[in-house]
Amino acid sequence: MQEQAPLFPPAKAELENAAQLFGEEARLALQMGEAIGGMRMGEKQALLLAKRETREELVRLIRQAKELDMQAACHPVAPEPLRTPISRGLR
Repeated sequence: MQEQAPLFPPAKAELENAAQLFGEEARLALQMGEAIGGMRMGEKQALLLAKRETREELVRLIRQAKELDMQAACHPVAPEPLRTPISRGLR
């Protein structure tokens, strides 16, 4: 998203901001993996998930990620006319 932002000058700042929020959300997902001992699901992860404190930590991280996702999704961009080949009369 951040790489594409310069291609859309009216939306550049909003796209960069949303990209930053999604990046923070991705870091939280990695922290979730660390909390359960890795992203794979095996005995180690199952044993950690059985612990209340692990589940509470996951809930905390999930709620933070949800908030970041909602913030990123709520960045309004002023609409500009859609310029497609059809709208320009090309077929």
